[in-house]
Parts: sequence; structure tokens; C-alpha cells
Amino acid sequence: MCAPIVSNKTRMGQGLKYKTGIIAILFFILVAGTGIDTLSARPQGESVVPHRTVTVVGQGTVQGKPDIAEAQIGVITSSRTVKEAIDRNVRIMDGVLEALRNSGIEDRYIQTSSYSIYFEQNQIIPPSTDQSANEESRITDGVYRATNMVRVTIHDLQAIGTILNAAITAGANNIWGVDFRLADSEKLLEEARTKAMKNAEEKAAELARLADLSLGRIISVSEIIDSSPHVAEGLGGSQGFGIGTISPGELGVVVRLRVAFEVH
Repeated sequence: MCAPIVSNKTRMGQGLKYKTGIIAILFFILVAGTGIDTLSARPQGESVVPHRTVTVVGQGTVQGKPDIAEAQIGVITSSRTVKEAIDRNVRIMDGVLEALRNSGIEDRYIQTSSYSIYFEQNQIIPPSTDQSANEESRITDGVYRATNMVRVTIHDLQAIGTILNAAITAGANNIWGVDFRLADSEKLLEEARTKAMKNAEEKAAELARLADLSLGRIISVSEIIDSSPHVAEGLGGSQGFGIGTISPGELGVVVRLRVAFEVH
């Protein structure tokens, strides 16, 4: 039997494939030896988030006494004519504003919060046994109402009752929304953040222990922003005034942090 005829071109192709295979094997050994991760290569300087982390939310709360109060104080008047309703409102409101100034409230702490004039309509049906007659004799009646409200900022909490009483005596007949807040909450926020971070570390350590893992370094921290960081807790003593009892209480400043820890 004759041996198969192999051309020089075929021998050259087989030799090239053999050499290419050897080079590929050597390259794989070289890469493996240097520890380069070719599947997860990232640009130089970019941080790599570890695959095993635990993320918790820590909360810190600090109580503080409010030092500012805000009250909505206003006058509502009514009349059968627009002009009379407005004139009465202006006259009474001027007296209320003067009473507020005499109570120690500066003009910069008095701000108009709402002003409105509207017609309040009433329908009067004269008594009759005839339904059609009732429909025809329906009379439209009503009054015009004028409302003027101001937002008053009070810095002396001990004088809240005196100030509100003065406004009522001057003719104010619409008072609502007495709210308490802090003039400067930054110091309390810092203290609350410290407590929130400690709380997060304690939670993460407990979770790591339950999973039989060791807690590592902090990977990321972000603050969860709430629309209203100050929550009235209704704590503390109350003060009695002629208008009733008003309790400034305390405000709870709450901070929440989302913290990711490395575990191994």
C-alpha cells in the first residue's frame, strides 16, 4: 500500500497550528501565574466592591427642646357687600397687627400666609305645599367673606399665651397651627449621625456573627434624607395660659444611615 502523499503546504499548516497551540498554553500559564483576572479587568484606580458585603440601616435619635414657635393668626369677616367685608377685615386686622407689635413681635417675623375673598351662597325656599311654587319662589341669598392670615414667629416660648391672648383681644378669630421647631439643629444632627453610625456597626456585627463571618471595613455610607427630620415627641412640661394649655415638649432629631460593610 502506498503512503499518503502530504504536500509541503499541508505540513506547514500543521506546524503552524501546533506552534499556535503551544503559545496559547504558555500565555494562559503566564496569566494564571501573575494573578490577573481577565474576566473582571477594570480601569486602573477604579474601586472594586467586594462580592461579600452586609448592608444595614443605622438610626440615631437625639432629643432637644424647641426654641421657636410659629402660629397662624388671622381675621375672618363677612358682609352682604364686598366693600364692607374688606373694610371690616382691614380695620380689625390692623388692630391685631398692632397688638402683635406691642407684644414684642418684630415686623420681620410677621408674614402674610393667606388672603381670600369669596361669596358664600345660600338658597332659601319659602314654605309651601306646591312643589312647583317652591321651585319658582327659590330665593338666592349669601354673604361675602374676607380672610386674612399671617404667620407669626415667636422666639420667647414663655410669651406664647400672652401673645395669642393679645391677638384675640384685638379681634383675631382664626388661630391654628401652633408649631414648634429648632432655630439651629446642626449640633443635634451631628450627634444623631454619630449615634446612627454606632447603631449600624452594632447591627452589622450581629449579622456577621450570626452568619459566622468576620466584619471588615466600611465600603459605603449614605444618609437617608427624610422630608421632616424633626418629629414632635410631645415630651416635657406644659404651660397654662388663659387660652388653654400649650406644651412645647421636645423635638426628636432623627438621622438614618445606610452603611455597607465588607465581610470575610
